[in-house]
Amino acid sequence: MKRNLSVILLVALALLVMVFGAACLRRATPAPSPSPTSTPTGPINLVKNGDFEKELDSDGEVWNSWGGTGTHTRERVTMADFSGYCLHFAVPSYGTNPWDVQLTKQKSDYTGHIFYSLTAGKEYTIKFKAKATQNSSIQIVLQDSNNNWKNNQTFAITTSVATYSLTYTPDADYYLALMFNFGGSADGIEFYLDDIELSYQP
Repeated sequence: MKRNLSVILLVALALLVMVFGAACLRRATPAPSPSPTSTPTGPINLVKNGDFEKELDSDGEVWNSWGGTGTHTRERVTMADFSGYCLHFAVPSYGTNPWDVQLTKQKSDYTGHIFYSLTAGKEYTIKFKAKATQNSSIQIVLQDSNNNWKNNQTFAITTSVATYSLTYTPDADYYLALMFNFGGSADGIEFYLDDIELSYQP
């Protein structure tokens, strides 16, 4: 009987050691660290396909123009400072007013403009590359759904590729469309656009 009791005590002691050791091991094993969340560090561009590397009608949006009788096409170019594809804009007659011929982004079903959500007090940068077959100009406009202009600037465009930019800090929250106005240019001029951005720092 004493021998059986000793065996039972030894077994119980062994079980106690195993349980205690497992508990210590669980306490000693560190919990896995959470995966770091990446935060964008560069500017965020709100304009989809501003580099024209996709078809003009893509991602539920389409680059569209009206006024005049010309065309806008996506073309691969090899000229200096342009890479890949760009937008080639050719209109025989540009009218008189800047808004007589326009380029903008619309929904793919052409039911309305693409309006970008801009936050009051945040600085936004509009940037694009351009050249023309003759010296001319392009007017950039940010406008709301009632065609009220919130910001605009006219750039002198030359026959050499250059990057143009402007900054805008809205005084209230707006939903604004980005418009390129070509009206008033000399008839027959052709434009090339690339790398269009409406961006902000996160």
